[in-house]
Amino acid sequence: MKAENFFSTLAKITIQHKYVVLATFTLLTILSFFIIQKLKLNADFSSLLDQNHEVIQNLDKVTREYGGIGSLIIVINTNSFERGSKFVESAVAGLSQNSDIRYIDYKKPISFFKRNLLLYLDLQDIKIIRKRLYNKLEYERQKANPVTDIFGLMETEIKDPGFYYQDILDKYKNKLNLNFDFENGKKQLRGNEYFYSFQESEQLPHRFVLLIKPVKSSVDINFSRKITREVKKFLTEKIGQDFENISFQMTGRYKKKLDTIEKLGQDMKTVSWISIISILLILIFYFRNIRFLLILVVSLFSGLLFTFAATTLVLGHLNLVTSMLAAILLGLGIDFGIHYLARFKEDIQQGDSLTDAIEHMLVQTGKASFISATTTSIAFFILQLSNFRAFSEFGLIAGLGILFIYFSMTFIIPSLLAIVYAKDTASLKTVPLRFHISQHLTRFPLTTVLIFAGIAIFSFWHIPQVQFDYNFSKLTEYSDLESYATDAEVNTMFSFSLTPSIILADSANQEREYERAIEKFQKSFREGKTLRVDRAVSIQSFIPDGQNLKIKEITRIDRLLQKYRKYRPTMSQATRKKFESIEEFIVHSPISEENLPQIVRNNLLPLQESSTKRIVLVFPKADLGQGRQVLEFAEQISQIQVNGKGIPLASDSLVFAEVMNLIFNEGYGILLICYAGIVLLVYLNIRNIFSTFLILLPLTYSLFCLAGFMGFWNFKLDFFNVIMFPILLGIGIDNGIHLFSRYRETKDIQNSLSTTGKAITVSSLTTLCGFGALAFSESPGISGIGKMAILGISIVYISFSVLLPQMIVIYEKNFMKEK
Repeated sequence: MKAENFFSTLAKITIQHKYVVLATFTLLTILSFFIIQKLKLNADFSSLLDQNHEVIQNLDKVTREYGGIGSLIIVINTNSFERGSKFVESAVAGLSQNSDIRYIDYKKPISFFKRNLLLYLDLQDIKIIRKRLYNKLEYERQKANPVTDIFGLMETEIKDPGFYYQDILDKYKNKLNLNFDFENGKKQLRGNEYFYSFQESEQLPHRFVLLIKPVKSSVDINFSRKITREVKKFLTEKIGQDFENISFQMTGRYKKKLDTIEKLGQDMKTVSWISIISILLILIFYFRNIRFLLILVVSLFSGLLFTFAATTLVLGHLNLVTSMLAAILLGLGIDFGIHYLARFKEDIQQGDSLTDAIEHMLVQTGKASFISATTTSIAFFILQLSNFRAFSEFGLIAGLGILFIYFSMTFIIPSLLAIVYAKDTASLKTVPLRFHISQHLTRFPLTTVLIFAGIAIFSFWHIPQVQFDYNFSKLTEYSDLESYATDAEVNTMFSFSLTPSIILADSANQEREYERAIEKFQKSFREGKTLRVDRAVSIQSFIPDGQNLKIKEITRIDRLLQKYRKYRPTMSQATRKKFESIEEFIVHSPISEENLPQIVRNNLLPLQESSTKRIVLVFPKADLGQGRQVLEFAEQISQIQVNGKGIPLASDSLVFAEVMNLIFNEGYGILLICYAGIVLLVYLNIRNIFSTFLILLPLTYSLFCLAGFMGFWNFKLDFFNVIMFPILLGIGIDNGIHLFSRYRETKDIQNSLSTTGKAITVSSLTTLCGFGALAFSESPGISGIGKMAILGISIVYISFSVLLPQMIVIYEKNFMKEK
């Protein structure tokens, strides 16, 4: 009775002070509109984790010391190698003047490594080369000695030992990333010095790549937009002024993130319009009343604006998952209005006055809607228990959205009805739209329940076949965007990952400890599993060990070459070339950090020269688009310890791995807590165990059937569509509460189906349109949510509209008569 008195009083207030209520909501709506102008979309994958998480903290530390992970990548295409190399040199010189660019990598430090090649060999291998050189030179000396030739020893006893060292150099190719035939002085390609490839089938076949490292992280979207715009403008003007037959493409983390945000924004607009138009068409068909339609739209959008204004004030952003909430809340929120207006129209058609119809609407439907809104919102709020930020933020925004929309409709709809129909309710007294099927739904309850039981058995059988889709790149990327296609092509040009994981060490000693720990792990890795950790590289990786001893040995080689120089005229041309090539490797000073190539220093030293921090790059031996391989990489990295502690690795792949672990570790628990919360709330409102069981049975049945059909159709779960399970709990309980509340009021299930059942049908259709519109998204991840929603909402609707009435009929026949 207390609830009925409250809603009765609320009805009187909204009717008597309708203009004040509308003026208040109008002001709040206008204020909300201005607030949401500051709402941002954060498409960074790391935003899905709590910012206090260790993985995110490591990323933040690396960003401060090293700069943003990833690059802005420029691909230069031209019809001539000479023209391309000239343009690249000129473009790099010009772009380097930009204060927002830290450095540009576009060449391999081949000349440096070739000149110092012997220092990177093991001392024993240098001795072998010296010994071979000595033997060959002795042979040449004896061959040139006339006395030796008189006795005929050249043909019988003295054999040419030859001089070769390519077999030794081959052992170091992978380590130094050099693929040259040094012994014969041959280079693989003319463009080997540049990041270059030749695409024979292309109109502009010569391709050069520039890796631009900006001074700030790509997380700063405004900065990413600024640097991308500046680079694009520079290159466009450069091509237009000085060069012909040259084009360029942009990709890399900075460009892809901008393209993703822009595409996601366009995608959500398209999805929202599809959702809005389809919902409006359903409402027009159902109500056949333009005024009802306007009342619904005004109250719904007011609630949505309140929701996103609160989101702006509390969070300030939307993430990859919550970005689709506008379309979702359209479908979920419209349900309250449909039930309100359906009940209002029904009471007017039965002869109630305007005031009585509004009061009855709020007392009966308002009470059921309040139970539904609080139950659904609390189910969403429970998601905040998750450490997975995508879930917690989704739960917060969705929970607030349900309450704000209910709040708006509970005040705005009665006020507008009181104004719009103050002098005319005759237009509402039309022949109601009848759903004749409701009369036949409960004719064969036992048979129907047995059919549902058979479907349940079928579903249980296929639940174990449900799989998880680990290919997160497929889910999060727009493959049709040029930047993504270009990025895939660029990656094939490099034998190493362009986005390695990063360790920030506190000192040079710690840097070596991390590197040695990874090397030790690789050597001790047991067979039977795939090693996913490729190699670790630091600045000290490029400082050879034992340089003093090596330089002594190289000096001996140099002395040999000088001592036997006089015999060169008698040598064959091939032999002379070999001696000339080995002379290129003669060095007399050691390598230090200061004289390393700039490209090495750029990639392995902190931003500030005064910093004592050190960088270790860890290259994965895994496809970072394949979740299983990333999880294996993360698991193997977690096994490596230095001084009893894990290594503080910063990596996007670790973010994804942590997201997967959170979903696997928390998913079932969060779903169970949501379910338990719904059970408790329903029982507290109904105060009857058996009635609570009747409402929850179709809900439970729906979830198991959904899982079963997903297994049957090989519809995979992923970190996007897994959010649908708690959402379906909210949708299902909304249907159950409204139908059962009407049944408790009328004690007639047929009447409930023909009245509230129609509203449930229409609200389910609008909800399906709100979610189902996501299926039209070009993003596979978002589209998957829409497809799963269509399947899930359909199952939920059938379960509550068909199974629940059968259970009530069986209950009436077998238990009510006994009482």
